[in-house]
Amino acid sequence: MSSNLIGNNIVRLNSVDSTNNYAAKMINQTNIPFGTVIMSHFQTSGKGQRASNWISPKATNLLFSVILDTSFINPLDIFQLSKAISLSLKMAVSELVSKKVSIKWPNDILVDGCKIAGILIENQWAYNKLKSSIVGVGLNVNQTDFNSSFSATSLKMLSNKNYLLDDVLNLIIKYLNIYFEYLRNCDNRIINEEYFKYLFKYNEWSNYKTNGSFPFLGRITSVSREGLIEIQKKDGSLTSYDLKEISYVL
Repeated sequence: MSSNLIGNNIVRLNSVDSTNNYAAKMINQTNIPFGTVIMSHFQTSGKGQRASNWISPKATNLLFSVILDTSFINPLDIFQLSKAISLSLKMAVSELVSKKVSIKWPNDILVDGCKIAGILIENQWAYNKLKSSIVGVGLNVNQTDFNSSFSATSLKMLSNKNYLLDDVLNLIIKYLNIYFEYLRNCDNRIINEEYFKYLFKYNEWSNYKTNGSFPFLGRITSVSREGLIEIQKKDGSLTSYDLKEISYVL
């Protein structure tokens, strides 16, 4: 595969099981260029973090995946990719709404505490070296009815207007190119500073719950190089947690 700017090649589908699955097949079966965006109006088996489902009505929200050349990233620094992608989504959403947009660890996008976008990154490896990455994004755009157990919102709910999906995609692509260039240039300082600047509940005392535990008061002090969240308790102790080992208590 050759390297291109993100969005130079866009594949538009009416329906697919998962844009991430489709992208993986393209990598294995064709010479599809890096930077290619796979966009679909509907996913029959959309994927979220840790085998969860991402459900979206047809032609209502933005569902796409990006194929990236990440071979230049040190495998120990792979979470920098998650930070760069989440910042790209955060900045794009901030251009479209006038409310507080934040990043919920590891990479969900929230507006006033309600989820508006999710990201799923699947990496391809060769001999313990990072080869490429498929970045899947689901952004709630024109949906107004959510049957879910968590608080969700959309661009339309926040602005009371309909959006053209291609317009929103182009805005996101603009920021993906900006932050991926930071990543390519190893400009981790900007990525780290902005990630923590917009990280939901960073350095704030809040209630958390781990698997099988009672709620406790803690605050996010950092996110490790590997992407583990670090929580300080009132007694001063620090503990690191992986995804779905800890949750916020609202």
